[in-house]
Amino acid sequence: MMSLDVEDDDDRLRRDVAARNCLVTSDERMVKLSDFGLAAHGSRIKLSATEKVPIRWQAPEVLFYHIYMRESDVWSYGMLMSEIYNDGKVPFHDKTVSEVRSRICDPKFRPFVPHLPSYSIIPRLMYRCWEADTAKRPTMREVCKQLKGYCIQYVYGKQQALQP
Repeated sequence: MMSLDVEDDDDRLRRDVAARNCLVTSDERMVKLSDFGLAAHGSRIKLSATEKVPIRWQAPEVLFYHIYMRESDVWSYGMLMSEIYNDGKVPFHDKTVSEVRSRICDPKFRPFVPHLPSYSIIPRLMYRCWEADTAKRPTMREVCKQLKGYCIQYVYGKQQALQP
């Protein structure tokens, strides 16, 4: 998560945020992104129309306009959260790639979202990551801040004020 947070400060686009590219430390306290084969420098890049991308994790702007930006990684992070909460199943595992591509702009067509207690921010955060309008998606910094606050308050049970 922090690896993507750093992205707000640099020129890097990960372009392949998915569970298959996550490594868990031996003490199970940290997850790190790996496999930067698709990573690119810049805050916005134009892909060639023939460039292959992992469709099930890609945002509408990537699939339809061949434009990749920071907000596209945020979309993919939402897909990663779906994978995590769905026991590692890939997003839209029960749909064809053609169906995913043709329906991805439909806000009702989304991958698995967990049913969690009402205080959980996870489902709402996932839907925010999947906003079709890139301007409405949170930044990775916002996502990290919300998840950190949620973990402190509900996962670790500590009622601490968040530090900026």
